[in-house]
Amino acid sequence: MHRVLVPMDISKLQSNRKLIKVIDHFAITHASMMSLGYLLVYAYIAIMSSCIENYFKFSLIVLFALLALTALRFFVLLKPANFYATSPNRWRAILFTMSIIHVCVFSGFVFFGVLQLGESFYSWCLLLWVLGIAFLHGRIWKAHLQMNVLHQSFLLIPLLVICIKISSPTSLMAAGTIGLFFMLFIKFAELDYTSFWQRQLQTWQTKEKQRKLDFVEAKLAKIDEGKGEFLKDLSYELRTPMTGVMGMMTLLSDMGLNQHQQEFLQVAQRSGESLLSLIDEIIDFSCIASGTIVLDSNVFNLRECIDDLLETLGPLTNTKRLELCCLVDKNVPTRVRGDKIRISQILQTLICEMIANIEDEEIIISVHMQRISDAEGILHVNVQDQGKNIDSSVDRHAQLSSNFQKINVAGSPDTRTSLGLAICKGLVEAMNGQIGFISEPEKSTTLWFTAHLYLSTQQGQFFYHQELMGKHVLIFGASPGLVKMLHLELDYWQMTVEEIAENYDQVLQVLRNASRVKKPFDLLIINFGSGYQNALKLSKIVAEDPALAHCKQIFLTYLDQRRSQEVLNVYCKENQVPMVIKPVKQRIFQNALAEVFDLKNNTDARIFFPQTNVQSNNNFKILLVEDNDINQMVEKGMLNRLGFAAKVADNGLQAMKMLSQEHFDLIIMDCQMPSMDGYEAVSKIRQQESENNEHIPIIAITANLVSGEETKCLAVGMDDVLFKPFNIGELECKLRYWLLQGGSGSGGAHILLPSSIN
Repeated sequence: MHRVLVPMDISKLQSNRKLIKVIDHFAITHASMMSLGYLLVYAYIAIMSSCIENYFKFSLIVLFALLALTALRFFVLLKPANFYATSPNRWRAILFTMSIIHVCVFSGFVFFGVLQLGESFYSWCLLLWVLGIAFLHGRIWKAHLQMNVLHQSFLLIPLLVICIKISSPTSLMAAGTIGLFFMLFIKFAELDYTSFWQRQLQTWQTKEKQRKLDFVEAKLAKIDEGKGEFLKDLSYELRTPMTGVMGMMTLLSDMGLNQHQQEFLQVAQRSGESLLSLIDEIIDFSCIASGTIVLDSNVFNLRECIDDLLETLGPLTNTKRLELCCLVDKNVPTRVRGDKIRISQILQTLICEMIANIEDEEIIISVHMQRISDAEGILHVNVQDQGKNIDSSVDRHAQLSSNFQKINVAGSPDTRTSLGLAICKGLVEAMNGQIGFISEPEKSTTLWFTAHLYLSTQQGQFFYHQELMGKHVLIFGASPGLVKMLHLELDYWQMTVEEIAENYDQVLQVLRNASRVKKPFDLLIINFGSGYQNALKLSKIVAEDPALAHCKQIFLTYLDQRRSQEVLNVYCKENQVPMVIKPVKQRIFQNALAEVFDLKNNTDARIFFPQTNVQSNNNFKILLVEDNDINQMVEKGMLNRLGFAAKVADNGLQAMKMLSQEHFDLIIMDCQMPSMDGYEAVSKIRQQESENNEHIPIIAITANLVSGEETKCLAVGMDDVLFKPFNIGELECKLRYWLLQGGSGSGGAHILLPSSIN
């Protein structure tokens, strides 16, 4: 008997019940077919020889023995349920024993048949048949080496003996051949046994690795889920006290502080805003690093998104005297589907990176769309500066290369700049896009990113006034980027445009020559640069010249220039020139065009003025639902400052009770509260309203800046969302929309930012 050394892990594998059951099932199927083969061999011998006539009783006994063994074996093979379920090892022992007995009976009958047939053609056919059966046995029992060797021995050794006993040259040659096959079959049995169990071991190891990987993935998923919950809680815990800090400083600014106190307060407010920005960046970076970042997929107006960002950055660009211009290609669709807030965040980071490193020049934002199909496209955004570096000794290309290398290296970025870029990189990659930069020494620097967006099926149409078609426009004093932007806007209205860079005497000459040849200019757009005295002088001359009286004017000014007394005199007293605060927004510029030509304003931009009489809003009853005492003071103080009366509830249960006792025009609902949170309270309120056919506007306030929070708030029935900490201007926008401007409770958030004239 040959022994094969089996590794310890294979020995353990051989005790695996599931695997052994599969092997037994394989043996059952093929051994049943082999039993039928035995009966065919018996029939062959009985037909081809006279053994039945000469040894009738013996043959009959062997036949019945084979039939009985075959029947019993089939019973064990085909109906193993009772035996196998009770004791698989005992069932296997019975099967092995019956199989060996079956082989022995069969082999004895073959021995007897060859002995009777003698050295004939039929004997050689029988020998070949038995060799084939022996080979098949090696396939069936390859998982059991001892069984395989026993089968080969009991089948082939009797044939070897009978061939030697016949002692003819042919039979001796056959004996040698059978002996050779016997040794080969034994060797093959060993190789098949080792190969079979090695394959099973590899399969088992692969499954074990996959099982472990699945376990690790499930564990990591739980960890990521825990990280997401931790970040959500962290956002809430950090931003909630910041609401009190920032809000109290806002209220403190109205307490009649002296100049030094106001300066100290402004420093504290800027520091608080910087800290809040850093908190948001850390949370965003943590979400990206942990893979828990979730992007919204809502339809939004891309151009309005950019305009809102320009308005937000306006004070910063005004302070540094920068021109911030946006060139939106005509192929860019009006509405797209994606994460509006994240796209705005990426663009703001890149613009602020530019603003921090240049002065006294312009930044040009270029936007175009590469269409993939009718339903999707790749948004391309470039942010290019045209100015010189603040510190000329710093190699801008090397600095950007260093920052971008840091965000590609594993680990946390070590600077605020690279942190912001790392967040942008993570957000862009989540949108299936890319981010990078192009730097030309002493010329310009371009930061760019791409994002995969889906296109809305409802794009709408651009509305234009036929009265403006063919109008003749002259632009004075604008930078190249601003001129390109104005060209794009005026081309929408099919107006003809000319520009003059600096010489205002040349402007007067061009205007008068055009009037003289009966091709007068209909509009003069005057850009206020670093100084505005020449611009005001030009405006006054044009307004007072009878030959140019029909020429309308629009001023493009910085915010502080618009507040100067000289400009106000022109705006309010002399010629009522409309002013557009830079950076120029599309909707505001369209309003100015409509205003200057006395046309009905059909744009969707709404303008409102700051509240001057705080007592006029006392007729509105507001319910403030907030559990934090400090935040109650801050939010109620803001409401009082805006002239709104408010009652306070500490949680959702108390709010429900107060609503059952009196009517409120608007509810400001905190989301995280004890007893009953804002989500549950709003769901119950909306359920009651559906029965009474009512709808009270509800503005959610939440410190959770985690992605998906706004969608969650709107899904439960809230009409709008404010993220803590919010300033009084943001609160006023919400209140004015939902109370003073008749906002409908449609479940969509509408944010109206202060216009450029505020």
